[in-house]
Amino acid sequence: MKDPNHAKGIMYLILFGSFVPFIIGSIVMADMLWLAIIMYIAGTVLMGYSLLYGIKNVRCPHCGKLQNLKLWPITTCPYCKKRVDRFF
Repeated sequence: MKDPNHAKGIMYLILFGSFVPFIIGSIVMADMLWLAIIMYIAGTVLMGYSLLYGIKNVRCPHCGKLQNLKLWPITTCPYCKKRVDRFF
């Protein structure tokens, strides 16, 4: 994946999707404690995966250094000063 902004969007999609198991676990906590524990573990694993995905894929296509993981898009690399939305 060359575009760090696209990879960042996927990272945040996984991160925000990891809140669904936490919500389901909170709803079923009174009835089925075992299912709530499984949902909390699944949410935690998804959060960790989204962080690892971001660290691995949100990189400059030119110099390969890690880019900013904040929510707003980036246009130039702070290290090599090249545009990250064009690859030529």
